[in-house]
Amino acid sequence: MSKIFGHLIACVLLVSPVVFAASPFDDLSSKEIELAIQIVRDSKKFGAEIRFPVIRRQEPSKLDWVSGKAHDFRRAYLAIFDFKKSLMTELVVDLKTKKILSTKVLPGLTPPVLIEEYSRAREIVKADSRWQKAMKDRGIENLDDVWVDLWAPGLLSPEEKKPGQRILRGLSYKKGKGKNFYSRPIEGIVVNVDLSKGRVSSIWDVERVPIAAGINELTGKSGSNKLKPLIVTQPKGPSFKIDHHEGSGYRWKFRWSMDPLQGLQLYHVRFDDGGVERSILYKISLSEMLVPYGAAQKSWSYRNAFDVGEYGLGKTLHPLEKGKDVPDNATLIDVPVADDLGQSPQIMPGVAFYERDAGILWKHRDSESGESFSDQARQLVVTFMTTIGNYDYGINYIFHMDGVLQVEAQLTGILLARGTALVDNNCDKACKPLAEKNILAPYHQHIFNFRMDFDVDGLRNSPLETNVKSVPRGNLNPDGNVFVAENSILATEKVAQRDLNLKTARKWKVINSNSRNEFKHPRSYALMPGENMFPYLHPSSQIRKRAGFIDHHAWFTVYKDTEMSGAAPYPTTAPEGEGLPRYISNNESLENQDIVMWYTFGITHLPRPEEWPIMNMHRAGFTLMPVNFFSINPAW
Repeated sequence: MSKIFGHLIACVLLVSPVVFAASPFDDLSSKEIELAIQIVRDSKKFGAEIRFPVIRRQEPSKLDWVSGKAHDFRRAYLAIFDFKKSLMTELVVDLKTKKILSTKVLPGLTPPVLIEEYSRAREIVKADSRWQKAMKDRGIENLDDVWVDLWAPGLLSPEEKKPGQRILRGLSYKKGKGKNFYSRPIEGIVVNVDLSKGRVSSIWDVERVPIAAGINELTGKSGSNKLKPLIVTQPKGPSFKIDHHEGSGYRWKFRWSMDPLQGLQLYHVRFDDGGVERSILYKISLSEMLVPYGAAQKSWSYRNAFDVGEYGLGKTLHPLEKGKDVPDNATLIDVPVADDLGQSPQIMPGVAFYERDAGILWKHRDSESGESFSDQARQLVVTFMTTIGNYDYGINYIFHMDGVLQVEAQLTGILLARGTALVDNNCDKACKPLAEKNILAPYHQHIFNFRMDFDVDGLRNSPLETNVKSVPRGNLNPDGNVFVAENSILATEKVAQRDLNLKTARKWKVINSNSRNEFKHPRSYALMPGENMFPYLHPSSQIRKRAGFIDHHAWFTVYKDTEMSGAAPYPTTAPEGEGLPRYISNNESLENQDIVMWYTFGITHLPRPEEWPIMNMHRAGFTLMPVNFFSINPAW
């Protein structure tokens, strides 16, 4: 498999037209984005009111790619939205022939929130006499001092589920003289805007509480300013290489891509095993994430954000700064970010590569001679960051020298605040999450689902689960100290809906029985869990039925070109049961197949005053670790 990757990539690099990027897996250039939009407009098949919420390169069928049929493949995928008809359509455009190859109408579905919709909805809210009265009833005379923040609708009423509507929900905050309006929520009022009709459809005015003073402001000052400089330099340059969209270093090779919805993705991840380039992953990406809030009030219960499908991590990308977001030794890579209007993309430094010290790689000191053997570890980090409302997220792909790939989600930003009459809190039995006087920060969860298309030294793999258990005391365990690790193949997709089990130290591996190390062990990669959670959304809730990926920590499916998201690709108005529950409904055999693993992990966030007015970076994730993939320590 890896030899095919290498051969095909080499072939593709030889065919490099001026307008087009080198590989079907390279992101669209600015010129290609503009060309795709022009092809759609020139077709005159769509109205003047169309928008372009999603534009990305269309990757070839995996079967075509690995069989060598797609070396000159260069196409664009566009999701367009017709405001007049309130209709979304998927298009595939051939950038070489300049033709629309396919058109698929998506009735009833709505795209991610468009950038222009924020300002349009704000204008509609502020012009509404009911909202104006609600503000004045709360003592706010200067309506220019109010910021309206917009959310996707979350829970939909039967009326809101009717076709042809484009719903956003508006929250109000007092700007004040500071920089953090999130610290001054105007509680208890939600304005429901139907953008398709250009009006406020309804207002929920359910609670009135004092507006917090917002005394803890964002000043830009930091405790690190008091520290002496820490300078990272690499006078001979980095130990990695970047060749357009391909990165390499520490014997790793991989491709990267910035998707408008899923953000930073990796493709064709492989490792040099003593001169043999072995494949590990065809693709890894964040397929979806859900942030459900646990407050019961009507003004809060709808807040369940699908941050990938409703907002888009690549659409909300922000430029990285050296010395702030990434170290000074980072290499920044420009990314074209297409806008919704079809104008020229904005170019920003959205992806970073950098190396960092990781302490001791390995060490041993001979206790008799005193001789010490040790080596220093280093890591290659590929990262990006995005801002969705009050929260800022980053995803780090961290390449270790020993064949370990670490995936790390980073969370920072501002807690989502709820106004309250409380100014203090007796925590003897139960403690409400008071972050400041008149500010509560409701309990919530951040739930991530990563899709991993494994090709462990080849296309045909099988999923395996390991559980550890004590051996019953007897002849096999005379002193009561013996425990064993038992492996079992997860034979079908429905059997392979699995959850963590701390008692059995449960782990999952993807193995290749057709490729073995020198000890005849099947080569494999194991997923080692980190922090995790169980969901608290009730099984009957509307959101949980649309986010079925949160029902289990691990899922395994047989590869399909069309199955890229753990939920529906456009989840706002999608039917319940889409995504993983539907993918496994045919219960295919998983043995010796092209295996995709889906891993769900998350954080149960019980906010603390120590996370206010801004939350320090919280990190969670998992590692992919070689198990019998090599025959010796690859970092030796």
